[in-house]
Parts: sequence; C-alpha cells; structure tokens
Amino acid sequence: MDGGVGRRGRSRGMIPLLALHALAEYYRLDHKPPVTAALLGANTLVYLRPGALHHLLPSIDQVWFNPHLILKVRPPFFP
Repeated sequence: MDGGVGRRGRSRGMIPLLALHALAEYYRLDHKPPVTAALLGANTLVYLRPGALHHLLPSIDQVWFNPHLILKVRPPFFP
C-alpha cells in the first residue's frame, strides 16, 4: 500500500491545497506581477502535464535548472 502517494512520490491531496494557498496569497497582493503569475502557470503545466497538452509540452528533463552546467559554461556576464 502506498498511502495515497502518487507518481514521483508526491501526494495527490497536497497539490490542490498548495494551488489554493498560492492563489489566495497572489490575490492578497496589492501589486500582482503578471510575469510571475505566467511563469508559475507555465511551470505548473510542465510539471503536471495534463493529457490534452502532453504531446505539446517539453519534458521536465528538457526544462530543469542545472546549476552545474551554468557554472561550467559561465556566460560572459558572470565575473
């Protein structure tokens, strides 16, 4: 028995609660940053991968943040 834990070890019951909390905190803000909201939405779509958009969205392996690669390549604007 897995205790209600879904794929990748996350609980299915926590996702809606976290989304509700994030929306409540966003609507409490006086100044709502649209770019931040768009990035949160895009990251949520990539992570949850709904069935209708599954073939259009990149995989997490294609979009994840790799600090080792960033430090190895070092763009010219880093000291």
